[in-house]
Amino acid sequence: MQEMGLISYSFSAAEYPRSQQVLTIPGQVQGIYITLSPFVLDAISEKIAGWFRGREEIDIVDVGVSDKQGLGFVIIEWLECEIGNAVNYVAANRGNIPILKLLLGVVLVGFFLLALMLQIQTSEAFILNGSPVTLAANWGVLSQPIELMQGQLPIDMAKAVMWGWGIELVYLVCVIGEVSVHGRLQGWFKTGAFILVVFDFWTDFQYGNLASGAWGQIAFAGITSFIVAFFGIVGLNLIWGSITELSH
Repeated sequence: MQEMGLISYSFSAAEYPRSQQVLTIPGQVQGIYITLSPFVLDAISEKIAGWFRGREEIDIVDVGVSDKQGLGFVIIEWLECEIGNAVNYVAANRGNIPILKLLLGVVLVGFFLLALMLQIQTSEAFILNGSPVTLAANWGVLSQPIELMQGQLPIDMAKAVMWGWGIELVYLVCVIGEVSVHGRLQGWFKTGAFILVVFDFWTDFQYGNLASGAWGQIAFAGITSFIVAFFGIVGLNLIWGSITELSH
């Protein structure tokens, strides 16, 4: 039998679109060579096997890791029939691995909450004109709004909590408005978000105490501002998107 050329693609997809009409090509074989990370090789190869279970015209020839490049691979052959739209679908959906997107989303949201707590601490230190804060997770920050509503905080601390949490909540409102509102108001939300990121950068630099000195504090302020600016929204989008894909 004559073997057609193999086409190399990275791969992952939620489901395989089976063609309504299979075109036969007697005496010929068509195939695809799929490359992917070795870390997801087992999961993807099992998924592919499930797609084609019971289809005698499709054969999974080999699954393994290449010696030279260390890439995982899967070789699939279509026996005496055309691949159809499979290759285009594979190319369009490469990298779409819902469970990995879900895990990444959870990690991003976790770091967002951590950075948010640190920024609340530095904002409170700013309004209290206090000393630089210790750069460690203080989960007690999360209980401050409840303590404020219950009247358990001294007046100065109550003002600092209102300021620190208010800054972050206004920032979140600006970010949500930036992506959900159109027209002139969208520009205002973008400007507000930018101003608050700059302010948070400054308070992180001024009140984030690091032994490495000024450059270390600049690096800390920059990465913390970036995490708060992007990780929350990107993480939530990844989580909801992967849940939607997994539920199909």
